[in-house]
Amino acid sequence: MTSREAYMLLNLLPGIGAIRVKQMLEHVGRPEEILGAKRTTFSRFPGIGPKLADVIVNWRQHADLD
Repeated sequence: MTSREAYMLLNLLPGIGAIRVKQMLEHVGRPEEILGAKRTTFSRFPGIGPKLADVIVNWRQHADLD
């Protein structure tokens, strides 16, 4: 997956908008790393609780590039 694809997927996830994506990128670096991160990684991000962490970790259930 390319960074562009991962970025688009993140923006398709419910409850995750451009501001949250930007905040996560400041901590993680690349969008594909966010999609591959473990649930515990998100506990350090402001505004990302267990429900949003679950959405990100299970992104395949919530978004599809096709």
